[in-house]
Amino acid sequence: MSVKIYVEGGGDRGELKTRCRKGFGALFQKTCLQGRMPKVVACGSRRRAFDRFCAALAKATNDDFVVLLVDSEAPVSRNAGPWQHLKSRDNWDQPADALDDNSHLMVQCMEAWFLADKDAL
Repeated sequence: MSVKIYVEGGGDRGELKTRCRKGFGALFQKTCLQGRMPKVVACGSRRRAFDRFCAALAKATNDDFVVLLVDSEAPVSRNAGPWQHLKSRDNWDQPADALDDNSHLMVQCMEAWFLADKDAL
């Protein structure tokens, strides 16, 4: 099975997208995914990530697992799944073939954590 993760981030330049992919790759290397590493597709804007995810999902076979990974941008209700959150936040409709497992949200506090420890960066 191949896994492709369409992520928000990396800006509009190729160099920044490469750095974004490498950063996620380094993160995944520290997990137990060796030998099963997902392919990370840095998309720039969140809208572009969603559009590319939808296109990939439409072409996916049974051997493909396609994931959307975007910032939550706001608190997520305990009772809402990722697609309900994305509908209320961005007015994105859940693609017909997408399950909740196909969408993941980065926590809102992540950006605050990065900014809070500038020396560590």
